[in-house]
Amino acid sequence: MKLKVKIDSSAPLCSSSHLCCKDSVQHQARQWSPSVRTSWKDVSGHFPSPQECLAAFLVLSAAEVLEEVKPANLVRISHKPYACGRNIADLWQKHGQGLMADSPLQAYNLCSEPGRYLLLIYHPDLLQKRLSSLTSRAFLTRLGYRQPHSIETVLEQLAQRFALNNELPHEIGWFLGYPLKDVEGFMGRKPLNVSGQRLWKIYGRPHRSNALADLYHKHHHRVARQLCQQQRSSVDLLQNRAFLAV
Repeated sequence: MKLKVKIDSSAPLCSSSHLCCKDSVQHQARQWSPSVRTSWKDVSGHFPSPQECLAAFLVLSAAEVLEEVKPANLVRISHKPYACGRNIADLWQKHGQGLMADSPLQAYNLCSEPGRYLLLIYHPDLLQKRLSSLTSRAFLTRLGYRQPHSIETVLEQLAQRFALNNELPHEIGWFLGYPLKDVEGFMGRKPLNVSGQRLWKIYGRPHRSNALADLYHKHHHRVARQLCQQQRSSVDLLQNRAFLAV
């Protein structure tokens, strides 16, 4: 995994031939670690029950959404053995609908092929608030979305666009809570230079984008810590937002 190294412009520079350069970069990389996310491998061994295993996987994948700081996350589920030793796709087929029925979150499969899952796991209130803004409605209308304020209609159209060439439309970043300037920069709709890389490519002035990425990381890490320490049942975490309170 690549780390984004934040270089302090006030720090003294050294020649690339000196060892101090390598030591300095490594030190700064250790300091700048918000882009490092807890992986499923770090968590999977704590949940022997199949249902708890799937719930923990979904909680980790949608941590910031459960924490109500991010409208949605993308979760790809493949038919293969995961770090827990189970096939998460099989678990989703057996237990997914029941687990999500009692969760404050909802899941929409953007992939239309049988047995394949690219889930947009979203918080209905947060996503609706985002889609209802004038900025969002203008942006999505320009892209050809018929009812840009309707979650159901927008997600149906998003899935249709994905099915056309088996590639996610670039505007997916807007649904995931990324800043509009970064989404439009990535789409080439704004003449902005790349200024950073976190969960997404950052364009133009990076301060607010980095602050938002830090917020997402903070809440991801907080939920991951609860899973690793088994402070609560993973099913309870997925199905009841109140359990996430400190």
